[in-house]
Amino acid sequence: MSKKPTYKCSFSEITKVVDLLLGNHTGILMRVQLFLSGIDASDLRSVFVHTQHGNARIFAQWNDFERFRSTLIEECKPSRGGGYVIDNPEMWDLYAIFFVLLLAGLIWILV
Repeated sequence: MSKKPTYKCSFSEITKVVDLLLGNHTGILMRVQLFLSGIDASDLRSVFVHTQHGNARIFAQWNDFERFRSTLIEECKPSRGGGYVIDNPEMWDLYAIFFVLLLAGLIWILV
């Protein structure tokens, strides 16, 4: 069994706190995408914690998650949105395809 590296930091070192599928990020579009692909979104509810040294993801199923999340929000300035969709560079390809299809649809309708 391999150990995962851990990192301890103070609240002052946290640069950003981002909800995923809870709190200020309800993720309506993401929930629709996950539903259409047959994925249960309730298991993905989490908070991303960003520091200068790296990021961590805390899932809602963890013990005392709500208390931990409320402490994070009180001590740090939460950011709206973000998480996997914004931070993952591979998602930009999906955005580009979506906008090209949207533009093609608009041109098709207007012509």
